[in-house]
Amino acid sequence: MRNQNPWIRALAFCGVLALCVLLACDALLPKGNGPYDGLYNPQAYGFLSEPSDSIDVYVVGNSNAGAAWSPMTAWNEDGFTSYVSATPWQNLAQAYHLFRLAVKSQHPRIVVLETDEIFTHKKDIDTSIFEELFPLLKYHDRWKEFKFSSLFQKTDYTWIYAAKGQAVRTASKAYTGRDYMAAADGTETISSTYRYYMDRFVSDCKKEGITLVLAEMPSASSWSMKRHNTIQQYADENGLAFYDMNIGNVEYTVDLLHDFRDGGDHLNADGAESMTSYLARALQIRYSLPDHRDDSSYTDEWNACYESYLKEREAGEGY
Repeated sequence: MRNQNPWIRALAFCGVLALCVLLACDALLPKGNGPYDGLYNPQAYGFLSEPSDSIDVYVVGNSNAGAAWSPMTAWNEDGFTSYVSATPWQNLAQAYHLFRLAVKSQHPRIVVLETDEIFTHKKDIDTSIFEELFPLLKYHDRWKEFKFSSLFQKTDYTWIYAAKGQAVRTASKAYTGRDYMAAADGTETISSTYRYYMDRFVSDCKKEGITLVLAEMPSASSWSMKRHNTIQQYADENGLAFYDMNIGNVEYTVDLLHDFRDGGDHLNADGAESMTSYLARALQIRYSLPDHRDDSSYTDEWNACYESYLKEREAGEGY
């Protein structure tokens, strides 16, 4: 035994270590997608409980996307299904992980990537990459709740989030600052890491047969014409559609006095419904999205969720 090849011992050690890590990841990874199951920002993972291949449009982005895209408005007015996976301070590594997880059970016709996060939260990217690769790092605090009975417990994704990922808030606070979309030449630099993830979105969507669309939701606090120019350039280079909702047209212009809930960063419920009404119709017309409002396999759940959405919205409690 003392003459055993050191490489064999090293490989055996690595194998045992890898097995321990896998077991730890399985033990600590939340088994459900509900609000008390331990997932970070569980509303972003509500698609896990949706029937397979039932989501037509999948939106992913930071909190601006979660405040602005209203799946219930798109359902009520145009009849297609959508889910928005938005988390505060989300970066592109996290967005890509959510996208890859979503397409394991869904095959959306369109993936909408909200572009605000391409210029923000870069300092957390390295940590996020490792956390998404090794969930043990992300959920290490859950050892306090660990039970041996959950070691090989199957996942139970049954929690239905009625607003389909949207953060519904009814508060209103006007934006009264400068013209943040004033004409400007030039562009901003996209970091090499972020460009890598953007290119992954492009290539993966092509492989999956999914149309990738870029969109920038209204945000007076973080957007500018230079950032618009940067994304428009990337969209043109890659043959992508880009909808910048900060640039008004005859059919839609963000109401700076009434559509924001916090003075210019996130849309409120009224602003989200107004913006989604325009963008959802634009997507439906351009990409011939289906209307499921007469399809009994959709109507029971989606109409019930819409009613729940209206009650919460009217109560002013939001989601």
